Amino acid sequence: MNKRYKLSALWIVCLMLLSCFAFTACDEDDLDTNPYKGGISLNVFGPSPVARGGELRFLGCGLDQVTAVVIPGCENITDITVISSEEIRVTVPQTAEPGYVTLIFQNGESITTKTKLTYSEPISVESFSPEIVKPGDVLTIQGEYLNLIHQVIFADNVIVSDGIIVEEDTGETQSDRTADKFLKHTRNEIQVLVPEEAKTGKIILSDGAEIPNQLYSEQELQVILPTVNGVIDLKGKKPGEQVTVTGKDLDLVREIRMPNGDTVDFVYSSENESITFMLPATITNGTVYALPASGVEIEIARLEVAMPDKVTVTPASGVRAGQKLTLNGENMELITTVVFPGVTEAVQPLSSSSEEVVVVVPEGTVSGELILNTGSGATVTVFIETAKPANLSCGQGVKAGEKAIIHGENLDLVSAVVFANGLEGTILSKSETELVVSVPAQAESGIVTLKMENGEEVSELDLTIDVPAACYIVSSLDGEYHAGEVVTFEVANGDKLTEIRIDGVTVQYILSGNQLMIQIPGTAGKDTSVELVSAETVINYSISFIPTERPETVIWEGTFTTTSSWEGNQDLGWNGYDWSSVEPGTVITVYYTLNTATTDWQLRLGGCGIGWAALPTIPAVSLEAGSTSFSATLTAEDLAVLSDGNNSGLVVTGCNFTMTKITLK
Repeated sequence: MNKRYKLSALWIVCLMLLSCFAFTACDEDDLDTNPYKGGISLNVFGPSPVARGGELRFLGCGLDQVTAVVIPGCENITDITVISSEEIRVTVPQTAEPGYVTLIFQNGESITTKTKLTYSEPISVESFSPEIVKPGDVLTIQGEYLNLIHQVIFADNVIVSDGIIVEEDTGETQSDRTADKFLKHTRNEIQVLVPEEAKTGKIILSDGAEIPNQLYSEQELQVILPTVNGVIDLKGKKPGEQVTVTGKDLDLVREIRMPNGDTVDFVYSSENESITFMLPATITNGTVYALPASGVEIEIARLEVAMPDKVTVTPASGVRAGQKLTLNGENMELITTVVFPGVTEAVQPLSSSSEEVVVVVPEGTVSGELILNTGSGATVTVFIETAKPANLSCGQGVKAGEKAIIHGENLDLVSAVVFANGLEGTILSKSETELVVSVPAQAESGIVTLKMENGEEVSELDLTIDVPAACYIVSSLDGEYHAGEVVTFEVANGDKLTEIRIDGVTVQYILSGNQLMIQIPGTAGKDTSVELVSAETVINYSISFIPTERPETVIWEGTFTTTSSWEGNQDLGWNGYDWSSVEPGTVITVYYTLNTATTDWQLRLGGCGIGWAALPTIPAVSLEAGSTSFSATLTAEDLAVLSDGNNSGLVVTGCNFTMTKITLK
């Protein structure tokens, strides 16, 4: 090319700091034209001297409101590059003359510099060659006074900060010179290596000052990019397959980028001008790009990933947890994990091939879509149906308060049996073909729901329930009942009643017609067992009682120290306390202080008459560090041992603690 540019030989001498208003920082009021608030101002402009055809910069506040720049000798300049509200730039016309510069704002106001703009002696740029370059080529710039240039900038737009800068070489010897330095620098010529990162764009010559003189080439330097002979159609591809792309200048490629942004290793061959790479496990549909060091994306292939196809599952119905499922189809090796309906965590295949995948059904699986995940993130679904109770039947004469036998298939999967009025029976036994359940005394005729552990349920069995022949409660049990009080229930077949047991202990009751009044022990609480006994038939109810608040009674107090020898305290043994007065459900609490010199602390509540062995339902315990008490509930079985005639009583044994008090509540 043959172009001539002019640049000052004196531009590095001065930078005029001119201001229309005081030097102030720009604040949030930049758009306000009140100068006393610092709304708009010109703090500095330069360079001055400046080269005609060069760039003139203005720094201040509110400069994005400038609509025209007036320089003597030329028309108003309206082609303004707005960097920000604090900086604008214009190109100085060739007709510009020395004088004051005026900025005209959109509101009609103006600011004139206090110092004249002057111009430098021209620097001539006669040519740069070649006009089309490849990264690594030598670019030669010829002209006059090029010794004043200290930077050559390869830019793909007018923002120099986005460009690649090659600087003047300051090395003392030739060996100090590198690709990011001038190869040759004289008054008439500059030579540089075109950087790998260079893109097609304008060349900028700069003096490298803080506010530099910069000249832009009118013509863009064309930087060669890699090209391919044709965009390859990669349809039905799988991970691990090899891809080869041919083209020109592929030695410039620095990166192969998959559609999902992942990069892969590749091999360049100069022999047939090609690049070869393997498709990774994470391939997805989309465009594959080759990138040179400049980061420009070159489309080289369009990828459509192979998917599992024609998928079938065996078995597709009657599926159970722990069972193996076999998935058959095409491209099955692409399946990485399987998500079962109703289960959050994905399952790894037990085995995998191109035609078959075997997977184990996890707990919690329900009927629905089986999701087959691939490494690309794409999915395929296939429907499965879980095993459920089916072909249900029940013998005639199902009675409330007694047991019922349900026949059918897959009954071993049942976890709960709910009768028509919402009452749940107790499952006594179950197998794949038979389910034995206790029928609540208040169960009503209607549809019975069989629930499964995975949350699925079947409501197909319609039962007719006969009232029991024994005594049973017919009134609602939804009321509020208090322990320690007399509670009244309405019953049927009261004449059959022979005994009432609460938590296994016989209690007193009064039957008046169909009104049954029961004395509830003070120890009754949540889910207390209430049994109505009619000869050989026992009908059980689970009823929650509000406990009676009882005071804590101290039955022993003092100091008793145990060591590793397991000493025993017998003060409450051998008829030392009347244990026959204690009701089942009473809480016994032992208070103590641990010996911190050791970490082995144990305690046992034993019976004097059974050789100090632990009480039937309260085993020996290891005490926790930092604890100060141990509590347990005395059952009728425990109290029977403690109040057993002459051998009655409690012995407290253990090691490495000091007992201070025992209470009952």
